[in-house]
Amino acid sequence: DSLMYNSKITFFPKGIHSSAEKFISYPVARFEIQEKSECVHDFLFLSLPNRVMNRSEYSGEFLKEDDINNLNKLTFAKFVNLKFILGEEKIKEFHSPLIASFEAEVNLREANELSRIWFRSANEDIYTKRDGITLEGNGLSGVKLWIAKKFFLDLTETGWHSESSKKASVDLARKQVESAKGLVFFITEGKDTPLEWVKTGIDFMRFTLAAANQNFAFHTMNQAVEDYKESLFFQNKLNGLLKLKKTEKIQLIGRLGRSDTFFASPRRDLSEIVL
Repeated sequence: DSLMYNSKITFFPKGIHSSAEKFISYPVARFEIQEKSECVHDFLFLSLPNRVMNRSEYSGEFLKEDDINNLNKLTFAKFVNLKFILGEEKIKEFHSPLIASFEAEVNLREANELSRIWFRSANEDIYTKRDGITLEGNGLSGVKLWIAKKFFLDLTETGWHSESSKKASVDLARKQVESAKGLVFFITEGKDTPLEWVKTGIDFMRFTLAAANQNFAFHTMNQAVEDYKESLFFQNKLNGLLKLKKTEKIQLIGRLGRSDTFFASPRRDLSEIVL
């Protein structure tokens, strides 16, 4: 839009295959652009360099209604209902299920092993593989980062699944949750399908750009709504706190606040995702 092109997006142009094995080889969307004559610019374009997933501890004041109004206006969500939780006491009601669901996932061997596989420690891995989880992305820098990499981070299978390592992960998540100055839930109504996931992703991307525009830190914490059976207990707990209808589904959970930490994770080359 800002480069004077109109875009046309067609979702799943070859359909959605029921087989998971074949599903991953089917295109998610067809993207076309055409030159346009009207000069209409999207305010979020300038936020692109500042959009990051900020996993550090947050500080500052709690978000207010005016902050939410600005985020809603900039996001202009088309597919999801954005439900915000504001105020210190109200946010505290959500601490327990968010922390407990993270702890439950850490204690699931298969889920925790997946995190180990995706973890990147050496700079060479971070900037060549250009994906995964990093200590830098979790808000560590300077001396704390050096100490953590030198003495505490153990990516061996035995070390990663040790009780001390799992406790450290849970302690970090607790600090993240308890420092939240606002919460946001992305909620859809109706069928929970791949199409709804992609539509949620579009509004999610715009929301993260809106947060960057307003200088808010943002971080998704989705352990309570993952697809393993153990998360169902926490999902039901959140549904009750949010007073959701049976037809409504939480697609994403995020915390909001302010932070001086900034780490721009490397992204895969465009050629890796374009067919």
